Amino acid sequence: MKALLWKDICLLRRQLRLFIIAVLVFAVIPNSYVQLFAVAYASMLPYNTIALDEQSHWDQLAAMMPYSDRDVVFSKYLIGWGGCLAAGVLALAAGVVERPFFTGAAAPQAVLAILCVGLIMVAVSMPVLFRFGVAKGRFVIVIMVMLICGCAGAASGVVSDTDAVRLSGGALLLAAVTTVAANLISVPIAARLYRRKREG
Repeated sequence: MKALLWKDICLLRRQLRLFIIAVLVFAVIPNSYVQLFAVAYASMLPYNTIALDEQSHWDQLAAMMPYSDRDVVFSKYLIGWGGCLAAGVLALAAGVVERPFFTGAAAPQAVLAILCVGLIMVAVSMPVLFRFGVAKGRFVIVIMVMLICGCAGAASGVVSDTDAVRLSGGALLLAAVTTVAANLISVPIAARLYRRKREG
């Protein structure tokens, strides 16, 4: 598993520089919608590694190595989860520092909700990528990301910080449970689709 992660990190080395810069810029802007974009962008990190794997026919090489289909798929999820968590932590730290000075800075509850949105995007998009590939799946995912970000951005504009704090208890718990459940369901589905595509 560590070797698979290191391979993906090496593939993303150039993109990671741009990612870090973009996330740093967007995560520290005192606006919850922009911070949502930072987390959403972070959730797309696995797309590049899957695209490069397809171009190099990595699946054929991986089949000859002691890696299970679940290991290969799970390493992609770890990249997506790690990117979302990194962006979320940056946004959370920026919000704590900025809230005394900027009224538009996102509350911690809003950042946690944004993080849940990003992780759910990983759960929904990964099976699509493993089923259709990056070339075909990209269009579905772009539409999905636009809808999710649009709905989340509209909700953040309607719900004030005071309302967010009031609703944070039950709503955030439900969001967290939904996020965990979505990813637990998504991983075996993606592994099954990956195996079916590789064998087909």
